[in-house]
Amino acid sequence: GPALDWNQYVMGNGCGGEVDTKSFDVSLDLGTPTATPIGGQRDFPYSVSESDAEVFHVTAHTGGQDVRWYLELEWSSGGRHGVTRVDDHGRPFRTSASRDASYYAYPLGGDGGWELVEGE
Repeated sequence: GPALDWNQYVMGNGCGGEVDTKSFDVSLDLGTPTATPIGGQRDFPYSVSESDAEVFHVTAHTGGQDVRWYLELEWSSGGRHGVTRVDDHGRPFRTSASRDASYYAYPLGGDGGWELVEGE
């Protein structure tokens, strides 16, 4: 559906401890959204083990819609394989475009209050 007329909120805005991640972008406006590597990273597949884990940072966005979605991660281990669904406790995530670029941020290390960040 069309973008919702509601406020945007951003948690943990600011500096924090560094975590090595593999970052991917997902445009929910595409007919079949797929994860695209960003920042010069390589695409899937990745190999992991109990002692060598990976953290995937997925940024999903839409330019003008209200979208419900979930992520599917295909995996294999030895002769086994499957798909793990990543969602909001059994429900699809919900992402909506905003009608303007302003949002409220809750900065790390701030005084605990929300700050309005005006859009450009």
